[in-house]
Amino acid sequence: MSSVLFTIPLLLIFICPSFGEEIVDPFVNPYKKIIELDKNPTKKKKNIEKVFEKFNLFKTELNINPEEVFLEGVVRINGTYRAILRDWKGRVYTVFEGEAISPDTKVFKIRFNKVILVKYSKLNGKLKRKFLVLKLEEEK
Repeated sequence: MSSVLFTIPLLLIFICPSFGEEIVDPFVNPYKKIIELDKNPTKKKKNIEKVFEKFNLFKTELNINPEEVFLEGVVRINGTYRAILRDWKGRVYTVFEGEAISPDTKVFKIRFNKVILVKYSKLNGKLKRKFLVLKLEEEK
C-alpha cells in the first residue's frame, strides 16, 4: 500500500511537468523558429530608447563642464573643505560643498583627496543621478 502511495506522486511529476510559458519541443528546428518570430512583430521585444534630457535645475554663474575639469587641490578653511578645480582652458575655480557648478551639476562631497560631483539628468521623464569622482593626483 505504501509503495502505491509513493509511486502515484512520481507518476504525476513525470506525466504533468510544470514548465514556464513554453514547452520546448526537441524536434523543432530552432532556426525556423527564430525566422517565424522575426516575421511576427508582436512577439518581438520592444527596444526602449534611452532619452537623456538636459535641464536647468540650479542657478549658477560658474557654468563649468564637469567632464572637462580636474582637481588641482583641496584647502581646509575653518573646518570646511574647499576644492580648487581647473579646466582645460586654464581657468581656476574654488568651490565648496553644495555649490552648483553648472545648471545640472552640484558639488556633493569634498574630502582631503577627492571631490564627488553629482550630475542630474532626466531619462524617459525620470530624474537620474550620476556621480563623478575627481581624485587628487599624488606627487611622486
